[in-house]
Amino acid sequence: MASAHVDRDYVGKAREAGANWILVKPLTFRRLYEGLVNVIMDERGFVEGEVYVGPDRRVLVGMAGYDGVERRKDAQP
Repeated sequence: MASAHVDRDYVGKAREAGANWILVKPLTFRRLYEGLVNVIMDERGFVEGEVYVGPDRRVLVGMAGYDGVERRKDAQP
């Protein structure tokens, strides 16, 4: 998705609608090319849950320091 609106609320709504990548306008040719390469090369996992089936929308950037409770089914005790 490409947009000149990049406030947190707008980006959140775009992600809820299915956008995985948001390019900020105005775009240069180089940034557009890099964005297209990112979309093509992105190997997102696929999730099959009780209420959601589709691409994994989690973004791991910034999660490396997560220190909370591990709640995944396959978590090691």
